[in-house]
Amino acid sequence: MAKTLEPRLGFTVWIEPRTGMSPAAQAAFMRRMEDYLDARDLQCDGAPLRAVIWSPDHSLSATDQVELLDWLIDDAAVCTASVSPLMRHSAEPASFADGYVLVRAADTAIAALSLLYRARRVSAELYLQILGGFIRPVAVRSPTR
Repeated sequence: MAKTLEPRLGFTVWIEPRTGMSPAAQAAFMRRMEDYLDARDLQCDGAPLRAVIWSPDHSLSATDQVELLDWLIDDAAVCTASVSPLMRHSAEPASFADGYVLVRAADTAIAALSLLYRARRVSAELYLQILGGFIRPVAVRSPTR
């Protein structure tokens, strides 16, 4: 009996760089990002600042999401970073309508949360919940006449 392969889980990452970065600084950040992904055997599809993160060998987890967020927010080039919920791997990035967790480098609580996570006092799942969980944008429509 042939073993069926389950679809791999991955997620989308959105990165907003700091304003006023030179092209050289942006290129250096992208090289650091590629090195980070290569060191963890992760793949990246899509545009550099909006990409699908996945692995050909295994499904990703909340730990992969948090590790990337934690690394991104520590980089001086990043202003904000967001990740989508885990989804079946697709070459197409998720949209914000699918939900996202947002991290702002300027948020002073992030430093404490990162320290708790690194000290293994907070799990990856709890880290994401503390940040507010995966939120979805609300569409407000005016009533029709």
